[in-house]
Order: sequence, then structure tokens, then C-alpha cells
Amino acid sequence: MPAPRKPRSNPARFSQIEVEAWLADHPRHAWEAVRLRLVESIGPENVNPAAIAAAHSEGLSWRQIAAVITEKTGTPHTAGSVYNAYAVTQRK
Repeated sequence: MPAPRKPRSNPARFSQIEVEAWLADHPRHAWEAVRLRLVESIGPENVNPAAIAAAHSEGLSWRQIAAVITEKTGTPHTAGSVYNAYAVTQRK
């Protein structure tokens, strides 16, 4: 987040240009792109371990990955179950 125009001002005021530039590079944009790639790589019957490893290494949490798997397969998955099933794949 950019610094306020005047430190210790009340209320704090920010440069709109600096805030917009910061928001354009926000990590959530990158995470959403990773999430969408993961969504596209999972089918109703198949979960690609390599895609899960890539998504986790690019910043998605096990909980976010579990939510995508649950959404795509229709079978509930917890963060712990996904970690137990796929974290071992990453260590090999």
C-alpha cells in the first residue's frame, strides 16, 4: 500500500494514481489467474497432481485448492485431506 500524502494526517489521504498502480499489481490478481488454471485442469473425475503442485507453489493455499477440487468434483475436500493427498507428491 502506498504511503499517505501527508504522514499522520487525519483522515489519511492517498494519491489516487499510486493506489491504482498498487491495486493493478495486487497479488490477488496473480492468485486468481493461478486458481483459474487449476479450475481448468481439474475434471469431474480426474484431479491432476502436477496442477495441484503448481498451484500450491504459485501461492494458493491448501484451503483454496481444496475449495477448487470440491467445486469441480462435487465431493467435499478439506485442506487437511488435500495436503495429505498431494503434499507428499510435491516432496518426491
